[in-house]
Amino acid sequence: MAQLVDGPTFGKKMGTIADKTVFIRVKFGVMGNSRKVANNLVLKNDASSKLLKINQTLLESVELDAIRKADGQIRTYIYNMCLPYDMGVMLLPLALLSQVQEKLSAFQDERSILIDKFVEAYPQRLTEAKTKVQSLAQEMKIDMDLLWKPEYYPTQEEIRGEFNFDWQYVTFATPETLKVMGIYETEKAKAAEKMQKAAEEITVLMRQTLFELVDHLKGALEPNANGKPKRLFSSAVTNIQEFLTTFSARNITNDSELESLVKDVQKLIHPDLSVDVIRKDESFKTSLHDSMAELSEKLQSLTEVVPGRKFREAA
Repeated sequence: MAQLVDGPTFGKKMGTIADKTVFIRVKFGVMGNSRKVANNLVLKNDASSKLLKINQTLLESVELDAIRKADGQIRTYIYNMCLPYDMGVMLLPLALLSQVQEKLSAFQDERSILIDKFVEAYPQRLTEAKTKVQSLAQEMKIDMDLLWKPEYYPTQEEIRGEFNFDWQYVTFATPETLKVMGIYETEKAKAAEKMQKAAEEITVLMRQTLFELVDHLKGALEPNANGKPKRLFSSAVTNIQEFLTTFSARNITNDSELESLVKDVQKLIHPDLSVDVIRKDESFKTSLHDSMAELSEKLQSLTEVVPGRKFREAA
């Protein structure tokens, strides 16, 4: 198991993250709903055929849209629960493992229901698509065979196989094979270096995320250019509350500086705080704005400790 070494940027030991996290890979399978169209068969102008790329949407389906929307929501959930590590892989804090496992299991059941609805409606959506293609072909004055390709559309029996959803947890345990091959120490050193970089990335990300959330709320509490109050959306507060709820579990690098500011934010944005309270109490709104402005400055200073990093946008 790789141990973190002292980072040259932060100048102190950031603790072991390997024993606090697990790799998680999540895979989604969904029916492809577009195909490329041969431009030269559709466009009469050769120049246009070279410049334009045409994709044809196969089906208009609210059922398929519902599956894609649900997939997007669970992706966002996983994204917010995890920490960055490498392309296609995320670090899930072990403290959140039970919660995430329960969420993914429930989503798998919910997704199955959505897929059932899509498969049931598929024949009707296929008929509707064919009718629209016929009308489009007539409008374009081209042969319908150029737009309607039966092989693009799976049968109702095949369509369910287009969808899948799966996830896998991978621990940091080093395979005994590496020891047998005599490359364990080399791989351990490589892992330690990668973990150090991941730890720095995670620390900066957490700081940047809270800064963006606090700064956004500060801006939302300010009047617009005309001096009128801006519309205050619930998400400006709930997004901060969600960050605070999972912070302890996600603070796997033991960032004490950020933890101190988190405690300051928690005194103001407690779990029961409602946007309606802020909207109705002008005095509290002004006080909250001033506090957010002060915290925003402090958080911005923290994010500048490691310049040149790339950040994910706050959800």
